[in-house]
Amino acid sequence: MATKARSDGSSPPRFEMTLPKTVIGLGLVSLFTDVSSEAIFPLLPAFLTTLGASNAFIGEKA
Repeated sequence: MATKARSDGSSPPRFEMTLPKTVIGLGLVSLFTDVSSEAIFPLLPAFLTTLGASNAFIGEKA
């Protein structure tokens, strides 16, 4: 991409692309939701057992 030189010798204005704060916030919320759901998955059978669920309900072999 070629840029034309200005007649006064100054360089063209530079535009920086930044994401809105809302997009960054939603990305962080999505990241933390994914991490927390992956972290709780191995603990779910033990939690259900403490609530009284049977091994057949959880899907574990006796």
